[in-house]
Amino acid sequence: MGLNEKFFKSAAGSSIDPRDYFQPLVYSGNGNSSSGGKQVTGVGFEPDMFWIKNRTINGEHSAILDVLRNNRGNILYPDLSNTEADFGSSPGFTGTSDGFNINSGNLNVSGTNNYISWNWKAGGNSNTFNVDGTGYSSASAAGLSDGNTSLTGASVSTVSGFSVVTFNSGSTGNKTVPHGLGVKPSFVLFKKRNSEGGAWFTWSKGFSQENYYLYLQQNFDFGDLTQSANAWGNRSFDSDVVSFRAGFTVEPNRNIVLYSFADIPGYQKSSSYQGTGNAFTVFTTDDGSSGGANGFRPSFVLIKRTDSVGDWVIIDEPRGQGSIRLYANTAGKEDAGQGESFASNGFNPRTSTTRDTNTNGGTYIYLAIA
Repeated sequence: MGLNEKFFKSAAGSSIDPRDYFQPLVYSGNGNSSSGGKQVTGVGFEPDMFWIKNRTINGEHSAILDVLRNNRGNILYPDLSNTEADFGSSPGFTGTSDGFNINSGNLNVSGTNNYISWNWKAGGNSNTFNVDGTGYSSASAAGLSDGNTSLTGASVSTVSGFSVVTFNSGSTGNKTVPHGLGVKPSFVLFKKRNSEGGAWFTWSKGFSQENYYLYLQQNFDFGDLTQSANAWGNRSFDSDVVSFRAGFTVEPNRNIVLYSFADIPGYQKSSSYQGTGNAFTVFTTDDGSSGGANGFRPSFVLIKRTDSVGDWVIIDEPRGQGSIRLYANTAGKEDAGQGESFASNGFNPRTSTTRDTNTNGGTYIYLAIA
């Protein structure tokens, strides 16, 4: 049995199998828009969040759907600042116990169109506030009342370190929002859903300064953005809340979705690395060294250069075991990459190109999942 198939210890000390919480899966479209038009199976659970991308043709945006936003019926596009869109009637997208059905939309184009779906399990319950498989009638009953901003929904896995929460930004000023993980997140995605749309704000513990941010839909580096504006408010992220400044990060009284990821030894890690220009391994071990504990072979890695412009590179296990790239910030099809690969305790960037992951002296952040 490979490292990806072994059981690991979560931060809470319970044994988890990565396949119970995250699964990348490839499928081909059939163009059927009737009820149950395309049935995708083999995930192993009913996903609470999906991120799907057409691998075959240019111009097709990737899409994120989750259980809190119209029960997987509303789409956000990672490469666009657009407001969320209704995926269609019937509804156009439904979860099943082993995957999902697609009845309409650009995520099921017929012919030779191939797709990748990255699938996450979070709260795993149909109620509005869900924590580790238990549904609650309110945020307070679910223990999600920290901060000064009330949630409108939550789906949380403290075991795998992943949560989805929704809320309204309220008035201007510094806001704090409960994420439910019980430990400080190491990677965050933050997106306005309604009105005129808005940027995908991202944060990583690998950023050179705590108050920095990047946009998921752009290839910008730190120097392209107003980092001095303190987008995250006046409070550091902690084990209870993520903070932001309404009026800058997002306008007042807007609906927001927040995706938070925490480091889980042996399963999930976000950090940074320095490029060398030569092949080497970024270790997913606790201390980032070759001899550290709890290293794992990723099945998914998201990489971004921070000191210079660069795309958000995605590599995964099903598509060439890490050697084939997609880009979160573009509507382009996959390309052959530069020979990136996975190791038993990390991943291997390759030499520099225009869309690089390993320029000598370059600084990069990443999110890796087993």
